[in-house]
This record gives sequence, structure tokens and C-alpha cells, in this order.
Amino acid sequence: MCRALFLGQEILELELPLKQLVFSLFWLLFSNLFRVSFTNIYSVVLTFFQFFTG
Repeated sequence: MCRALFLGQEILELELPLKQLVFSLFWLLFSNLFRVSFTNIYSVVLTFFQFFTG
């Protein structure tokens, strides 16, 4: 969990265009999956963070 929060801090400190890109990707992801179920959102976020943390 700490690694995920640290990753979030790194993303926030990046250039603005990249920050907007990441935000829009997250927004698309969540707005599409919010209709399905919370478990699916949780698993996708978990996979997303595992992909970035190695």
C-alpha cells in the first residue's frame, strides 16, 4: 500500500500533459468499470499498480 501511495506521489510530480493523460486514463477506466462491480474495479487497480511496481 505504501508503494502504491509513493507511486501516486511520483505521478503527481510529473509534467502537466502526462498528469492529464494519466488522469484521463484513470477517469475512463473508472467511469466504464463503475457500472460493473466494485470487485472488478479493485482487481483492475491492483493489476494496474502491480504493472507499475514490477
